[in-house]
Amino acid sequence: SPEYTIAGLAQKHGDLDPEFVNNYLTLNSTGLKVLVAPSTPQYAETITVYLVEQVLDVFKAQFDYIIIDTPSILQDTTLAALDVSDHILLLTTLDLLALHNTKTALEMLQQLYSPEKIKLVLNRSNADVGITPEDVESTLGFRISAYVPSDGRVVVTSVNEGNPFVVSQPGALISKRVVGLAYDLMGREPPPDLEGRAHRRQARR
Repeated sequence: SPEYTIAGLAQKHGDLDPEFVNNYLTLNSTGLKVLVAPSTPQYAETITVYLVEQVLDVFKAQFDYIIIDTPSILQDTTLAALDVSDHILLLTTLDLLALHNTKTALEMLQQLYSPEKIKLVLNRSNADVGITPEDVESTLGFRISAYVPSDGRVVVTSVNEGNPFVVSQPGALISKRVVGLAYDLMGREPPPDLEGRAHRRQARR
């Protein structure tokens, strides 16, 4: 388990400097550096808007790309992160409860941010549950930007082994879709051998 979390940064008084913040980053085997969430819920209260803003200011000066895994609740610290983000990925799935919650979140986000900043991602997009991607777009009134198929074997194995499936199973369709999404967000053309681009619609059954 990581030795440090973002809660540790909250203990420092005054401004954060890059060297201090870097001590709290966990280096992943893929080369990514991760600032993990507090280990227990009570430490979450120490995470303030000011801390989030400071950390992101340090990161923006050091890294080309920053990925923030926010809580699903639009609390103040979440909004602080979204405010400085270039893209907001809103995930949904093919079930009524998820679509209801997504519609509520989408309406709130559109009141705060430009629609161009919001990217709707359909997870488990190939599930045959009586609701289609077209139904999702019609219900939400918003275009789906990326389709991520369900692949329990690949995902569960990845979690159990602690190895990202885009690394361990690069040929899997789910990996290709996630990588395709990454290229889209970077504004770069993906390699020609990358099949199943993230934005490609599902084939109708």
